[in-house]
Amino acid sequence: MRQDAIFLVNFLDTIAIGVRQKVYMKDIVKDNLAIIMMDAVARFIEGGWGDFKINKDHLRDLVALVQELRDQRPIHTAVP
Repeated sequence: MRQDAIFLVNFLDTIAIGVRQKVYMKDIVKDNLAIIMMDAVARFIEGGWGDFKINKDHLRDLVALVQELRDQRPIHTAVP
């Protein structure tokens, strides 16, 4: 499970790097992956599912993007 967690957060970190470098549009990444990114950081990096021994200093772009997404208010709301 640890290897799967490392694979996932590395993949998400490459997307976060792409957002920082303006290769990917932040709004599209936010709309499609924000919940997945926040969940992965909470569970695997911040220890929500235990200690996976993943060093968040190696995933700075992902951690920074997730923090930014957490601080923002949602733009889209569900229509009843």
